[in-house]
Amino acid sequence: MFKLDKYLIYSDDSVEKSIKRLNEVNPNILFIINKSKKLLGSITDGDVRRFILKRKSLKNPSINAANLNPLFCKKLDVLDKKEYFQNIIIKKNKKAIPVLHKGKIVDIIFSRQNNLQSTPILIMAGGKGTRLMPFTADVPKPLVNINKKPIIEYLIEKIKNENFENVFISVNHLGSKIKNFFKNKKNFNINVNFIEEKKPLGTAGCLYLLKKKNKKKLNNYQCRCNNRSKDTKYVKLPY
Repeated sequence: MFKLDKYLIYSDDSVEKSIKRLNEVNPNILFIINKSKKLLGSITDGDVRRFILKRKSLKNPSINAANLNPLFCKKLDVLDKKEYFQNIIIKKNKKAIPVLHKGKIVDIIFSRQNNLQSTPILIMAGGKGTRLMPFTADVPKPLVNINKKPIIEYLIEKIKNENFENVFISVNHLGSKIKNFFKNKKNFNINVNFIEEKKPLGTAGCLYLLKKKNKKKLNNYQCRCNNRSKDTKYVKLPY
């Protein structure tokens, strides 16, 4: 169950504070309220980037970087129109929509249902990356930089944007470097568990280890992320 207060920030709180708060929530969106807790706007990581490009000070109040016309749903309509708003979220690529009662936020409609959020994602990161030599001589393939950012960080961003929060990562070759990278990044504020391959297990060999480690009665999925597309493919595993 999500905590509503985590997604709320006051209008006079700084943009700098909103950045810190955005890194603590999934999906990355905050709703800006006044002292009476009425909705004034919303702010996302995209809003912050656009604000920074204007060379504005991060000490400015968060309302200065906000979207002042966020889409919202009235509490009276939420039962009849929730499915409609969920479709709007997908079609318009929204992160979430607040539910209002007398102008105050009482609930949030998210882009994904809670049972989807808990579905585990597997990243297979145990390969040696021989086709990328010499770049992978001392660096595991998932940590090779593209535009000054490791490959695996693009995957994590995609996973977070799809509102998943439980990730398993299988490691073998230079696995300690991958684990240290996630430790330094504080696991990107999602649940990350590592599967240690004592020897290379091939493309899908780690799935057996995942079956042993994941005890929850949930469907397990392999997620293939195409960073050039909004589409994400899911393949249901046979166990």
